Amino acid sequence: VPARPVIAERKFDWGTDTLVVEFKYTSADDPFHTRQTILDENRSNPQAPPDKWPSFEKPGNSHRKIRGQLAAYAREMFNHQQRTHLFQLLVTGRYARIIFWDHSGAIVSERIDYVKTPDILGEFFWRHNYMTPKARGLDPTAVLANEKERELFTTAITNFVNNMNN
Repeated sequence: VPARPVIAERKFDWGTDTLVVEFKYTSADDPFHTRQTILDENRSNPQAPPDKWPSFEKPGNSHRKIRGQLAAYAREMFNHQQRTHLFQLLVTGRYARIIFWDHSGAIVSERIDYVKTPDILGEFFWRHNYMTPKARGLDPTAVLANEKERELFTTAITNFVNNMNN
């Protein structure tokens, strides 16, 4: 088994970072079926109604945990930033998926073999880099509190806590 690379850790800043990239070591960690898998399964039972076709989501605890991890990351981004939507990248072995989240759920791309077609991920990163903040999902109507507003908020919270303790 090859040694896993040592990666310098940097604390992720939920308040300012704009793209979450999650890495898993093997393609078996991909929590989603490919279109081909679903089509092959359907061909093996052509009489099955669509509601009996295999789900896009792979079954099993490990796959459910990975989807939960991705959802938790999206939740943290939405909780710490004023966002209309966000992008994530899931890398599993030699494959990647682009995930688009908004407040109603997620859209997951087809699996991308970035070894055979590295230009797709290269273009994704290039486009993400040159997107406007609004295109990246930052809400243009949100405005950060100024110093006076932050002081007023801190004072109000302190007074509230002090009144609760009396």
